[in-house]
Amino acid sequence: LLLHCAGSDVQDIFSTLTDPGPVGEGDTEYKKATRTLDAYFKPQVNTPFQRHVFRQAKQEKDETVDQYLTRLCQLAENCVFGETKDEQIRDQFIDKCRSHNLRKKLLRSGATLTLKTTQEIARAMEDAEKHAKSIENDFKDAAESVNSVATRKKFYSENRRNVIVVAKRDILEKRRPLGFVP
Repeated sequence: LLLHCAGSDVQDIFSTLTDPGPVGEGDTEYKKATRTLDAYFKPQVNTPFQRHVFRQAKQEKDETVDQYLTRLCQLAENCVFGETKDEQIRDQFIDKCRSHNLRKKLLRSGATLTLKTTQEIARAMEDAEKHAKSIENDFKDAAESVNSVATRKKFYSENRRNVIVVAKRDILEKRRPLGFVP
């Protein structure tokens, strides 16, 4: 029924294929046909190319460490790393993360470093960096506020001095002071 519904083109392809999987005791003709067609139509993964794409992945400017690690895990799915998958992801993260200080800290950990501890250290450093910038911005804003007040005071005192000098000159020259309205 499956081959009939699929049409004559699929029937022609199916007739040239062999069953790729192990035959189970309870396998029906339908299971055999779907297994054979799945094996034929399933896209083949080009492992060397997928590994190349994985090796080129670097942390983007606006990407957090969690987002970058998630992307690396997704890319590693098609790389067939086997049991070394976590090590490969860890190594790629160390190699291509944006932070030089984070890279140095992770490299100091040596061979005992796991993917989980890499993620924990990276999160902690990213949070510390955000908090430090927030504190520095608060300090910078406070300093700018103080400078603004000092500049304003200087401006007013200079203007006041100029007004006093002009008023004294006008009095000495027996003219009406500026702003005088009879």
